[in-house]
Amino acid sequence: MAKKKKANKVASVRRIPAWFDAWTRLPTTTQDLLCVLVLLAVSLGFFAPLHFSDGTLIAGDTVNWRAMAQAMIEYEEATGEPALWSP
Repeated sequence: MAKKKKANKVASVRRIPAWFDAWTRLPTTTQDLLCVLVLLAVSLGFFAPLHFSDGTLIAGDTVNWRAMAQAMIEYEEATGEPALWSP
């Protein structure tokens, strides 16, 4: 019986990006502070119109309820009975 040849496994070396090495050399408190600052910057950028102007958040469900219920309101005004359906 012939011997099976073992496959030569070549050790693959994964290269670590340069920024990752710099990140791991930072103290954990500095890493935490940088992460919090990034999250704060993203939040501030997203809500900048709300924070820096007279803008308000508009909730679609509370603004559009009238349009969704208009047929029911008209039916109740016309007949005096509450509508049991919504088209």
